Amino acid sequence: GLGIPAEPLFRSCALDEDGVKCWGNDDYGQVSGPTGLEAKDIGTIDNQTCVITSLDKLECFGISIR
Repeated sequence: GLGIPAEPLFRSCALDEDGVKCWGNDDYGQVSGPTGLEAKDIGTIDNQTCVITSLDKLECFGISIR
């Protein structure tokens, strides 16, 4: 089943047994980032999605914040 949902700004993401799944608004690639990424946790803010991978690495996709 699905776990831990996150859904700001017209998109949603969740973790399931196959990894990260995101759907909805993808104006900046915040949904179409890496598929099947094995993650422990997921978070979204504005036009960016970030996950903590199973190897404790932070991976973000979407609009760049500098």
